[in-house]
Amino acid sequence: MNRFLLVACLISATYFHAFAQPANDDCANAIAITLDTDVEFSTIGATDVGPNVMGCSSFTPAENDSIPADIWYTYTAAEDGFLEWTNCSTADFDSRMAVYATDDPCMASNDNLVNCNDDGSGCDLFTSSMLFSVTAGQAYALRLGGFGDEEGTASGTGTVRLIVRDDLLPNDFCANAATLTLGMGQQFTTVGATTDGPNHPGNAECFGFNSITAGQDIWYDYTADFTGTVRMDFCGMITYDSRVAIYAPGSSCPPLAEDLLACNDDGAEPDCAQPNFHSDIFFDVVNGETYKIRVGGFGNESGSGTFDFTAEDRPAPPANDICDNAIPVDVVTYEAAENGDGFIEGTTIAATVPDGFAPPACTNDQGTFHSVWYSFESAGNEEVQVSLTGTLPGSNFIVELFSDCSTRIDTSGGNN
Repeated sequence: MNRFLLVACLISATYFHAFAQPANDDCANAIAITLDTDVEFSTIGATDVGPNVMGCSSFTPAENDSIPADIWYTYTAAEDGFLEWTNCSTADFDSRMAVYATDDPCMASNDNLVNCNDDGSGCDLFTSSMLFSVTAGQAYALRLGGFGDEEGTASGTGTVRLIVRDDLLPNDFCANAATLTLGMGQQFTTVGATTDGPNHPGNAECFGFNSITAGQDIWYDYTADFTGTVRMDFCGMITYDSRVAIYAPGSSCPPLAEDLLACNDDGAEPDCAQPNFHSDIFFDVVNGETYKIRVGGFGNESGSGTFDFTAEDRPAPPANDICDNAIPVDVVTYEAAENGDGFIEGTTIAATVPDGFAPPACTNDQGTFHSVWYSFESAGNEEVQVSLTGTLPGSNFIVELFSDCSTRIDTSGGNN
């Protein structure tokens, strides 16, 4: 009997040891971490003490915003700069991380959240890695946990590291946005930039074609000294497929998706069009208000160049910009069309995107379509052919046929 009891006690002790809570399981027992040092850790047996993380665009699925089974570290910055907090491919479980700017880790909240990450780019086993900016003298709470769902919480072991990054662009993060003033030919680069702006799912006009963000983004703050319209024009002056987004005054940093004020993927000017896919945006400003400006790319594209940032009124749209002002055209014979008769000049430059119209079906409901309108009488014909000729090589057309200003009949596309 005594021998049996001894074995039972040993089993009980082993079980307890395997699932003992980590020393830094509680925020009050956070461990100070040093730079550029691999720190061994375990989250096995850790409990949940941190807040839900709201607005972390990298968390998937978006509704699962917790970091369960978390452990805590602290770091106080000796100087301004950028750091990387990572267990990318050095942990054996699906991890999540967050950083808070607070002297007391137990006061961590969404009000002092600096950055967060679920799955780091290129990291094995859904491990995490993220960048954040630091200010000299500021203390930071660093939180590490796992992905959790209704089937359980991921936990495990590995190493974590806090790395100095002195190779980042100065305005890579929203919190370090450069001050922007009006002027022509302003140089910039997004090469080497990271992405810390929000995703914009459901916005096919600016964030379509299976890319719901402005990748590898940089940031500017612009404070208007007048009330009017500003233009930010990249057309023909950059080396990549750009995107630009403007966020409303008072936005957090980084902004929330609902803070989006205006955006553009591809501008309507000829030197913005295919194959350039450059951006050109007009947006309204109010004297004294500060706007956050995000410059990134389609997918993970990045590049360099210049842009013009000017106080400029929106150009007047073409006369036939709306359906009610459609320009009548004559139906001519095929032979007459071959001789050049019946063609009329037109433009979509400065045309607006019509409200209430879904994008053409052949585009999978994506993209920006600056359209103009024409009308014709069938004159007894059962079939007509529409022919367009562009003034630029690579001009891309989409022609839609409507029986009235709301009923779509057919769609066709083509290149010049």
